Amino acid sequence: MESIEAVMIAEQFRHAVDLINGKLDRIEMNQVHLKELVDQRLCSLEKEVDDHEARLRQVSEGVTQFKTWSGLAVGGSWLTAPARWPWSLEPGCIWRPPSAGSVPWRRR
Repeated sequence: MESIEAVMIAEQFRHAVDLINGKLDRIEMNQVHLKELVDQRLCSLEKEVDDHEARLRQVSEGVTQFKTWSGLAVGGSWLTAPARWPWSLEPGCIWRPPSAGSVPWRRR
């Protein structure tokens, strides 16, 4: 009788070990799957960061170009001032600030 009980207990232990091994296998498979998902998400986020950096660079370059061209445009207006200066010395000529579509010099 004791040997039959020992065989039964041994079989129960083997069954318990098989259940534990099965559970560990499922946990390992789940971990592998989660790692794949995390790696995929990380790649996606890295691509988004690269895209944002590229957009920021483009915007920064655009702002720099705009500042350069606007500075040249403003600087160009004072270059034309000496060309207008002799007319401002004529008698009866008064300077008024330019408005849209008008000439800043007029005669009275």
